[in-house]
Amino acid sequence: MSIFLMTLFIVVCVLLIIVVLLLAVGIVMYFRPAPTMVAAPVFMPADQNITEPVNVSIHDATKDANIYYTTDGSDPVMNATNSTLYDGPFRVKPGTTIRARAYLTNMLPSETARAYYGPAPASQPESGQTTQPESAPAELPATVPAG
Repeated sequence: MSIFLMTLFIVVCVLLIIVVLLLAVGIVMYFRPAPTMVAAPVFMPADQNITEPVNVSIHDATKDANIYYTTDGSDPVMNATNSTLYDGPFRVKPGTTIRARAYLTNMLPSETARAYYGPAPASQPESGQTTQPESAPAELPATVPAG
């Protein structure tokens, strides 16, 4: 009978140790901080009106973050065929929209940053064009004729 009690005691102790370990892991997982987000990329120069091609650099404040970008206006995705891993300044032509997003292991991806390098909008309409809709008649009849 004493071997049975000893075995039972060992089994109960092992089960208690397992329960305590599971509780400890659960508590650590519950109270661990949420992953932080990578900083959004910044374009240099910032988006602007251009008439000639310019060199653009992309920087990120999060150390060791990988920046992926697109020049067709689509959203950049890590390792996607439409996205390019940033490795240095590149040239853009007028009318180009760049989108960039930064990634780093164990962090949430950054917000997508956007820059447009394009021609300035026309400030004067061409002759014969209007920029405002035609105005309504100045006065409307005060009463509607009975009919």
